[in-house]
Amino acid sequence: MTSLGSWYCILTNGVCIFPCVLLYRQRLWGDFILYLATGMASFMYHLNNLEINFLNDVAIRNTDIILANLSVFHTVNLLCLYDTPTRWNYTVACLPLVIYTAEYGLVLRFALMILYSVVGMVYVVLHRTNYLTRWVVPAVVCIAGELVFFSYGNEGGPRVYGWLHGSHHVMAFTSLFSFIKSIKFPELN
Repeated sequence: MTSLGSWYCILTNGVCIFPCVLLYRQRLWGDFILYLATGMASFMYHLNNLEINFLNDVAIRNTDIILANLSVFHTVNLLCLYDTPTRWNYTVACLPLVIYTAEYGLVLRFALMILYSVVGMVYVVLHRTNYLTRWVVPAVVCIAGELVFFSYGNEGGPRVYGWLHGSHHVMAFTSLFSFIKSIKFPELN
């Protein structure tokens, strides 16, 4: 029988709509599609893990991992280069690494994402002035919470996995929302 925690884990991917709305309003269509696809892939992956598998397990797992990890790299690029399409060049340059490491252990993927994120945040602090810091702090707090929920969810066994992993989804998309809110976008015409 499917647990309530499993459904929580599946449905929390809907939180991706909040950062997507912000991107839609800024007419950042590619960014909107990337984050919406990330939420949808995770939704499909966790839905597929219920009692009836309807997708290829390896294919949907890798799609979920690749989009989730690519979204982390792209978020850094969005923060660093929000006002130029160059951010996509950096994201595409990260894609081979993200694809290659999809089959590697979590520690390597985490290390690469954390390193890239720290370097990106240092760049933002040193070179960008167009940010609302009141939104950056909650984003960083959400990232810390997201990492805790993800780590303990994977180690906690099936009884707590759905609840903790679903909370990881909420924190990840909330941090993305907060990071996007921190950017002072130029006014649209």
